[in-house]
Amino acid sequence: MPDVTSTSFGLVIAYLLPGLAGFYTLSLWSHRVDGVLNAFATANSTFGLSLLVVLASLTIGMILTIFEWLIYQKTMDWFRSKTLGDMTVLGKDSTKLAAFRALADEHYRYHQFYAGMTIVIPFLFAGWEHKYWQVYTYGDYLLALAAVLTLEGCLAAGAAQAYRFYVDRGGQILKA
Repeated sequence: MPDVTSTSFGLVIAYLLPGLAGFYTLSLWSHRVDGVLNAFATANSTFGLSLLVVLASLTIGMILTIFEWLIYQKTMDWFRSKTLGDMTVLGKDSTKLAAFRALADEHYRYHQFYAGMTIVIPFLFAGWEHKYWQVYTYGDYLLALAAVLTLEGCLAAGAAQAYRFYVDRGGQILKA
């Protein structure tokens, strides 16, 4: 079995974790998806079912990247004049390519995670509210809403900062 590298760990963070959160969110709205997740959570879960959950989560995670791109990257690029620069340099310089890949693994993947979670969490909260609202008191609901809004704000700030850092450092690598 291959070693877990920063690249594979970064891809899990960027795509699988937000996708899995999105898949769980779907289970709050769909009885069929809820049944799949409940079966997956048992000790009798099959390889096929596990593969289905992982592939569905990766698919959701990949779909989330389109919304991340629109919400964070395009918006931030419109408001900032700073971009990465000429990426063709990476094909000519293996040292720059290695540095750029490390930058992507160590910063851009975290941006993707934070941004993906900011997209999933409002739907997760709405699903939780849809499925469980009658169980909680008004005070519990307000506390949960405050926690979700705080988490959403922190994740959005983290996503924006990680993307800024990625663009700033990426530009430095490309120009060096």
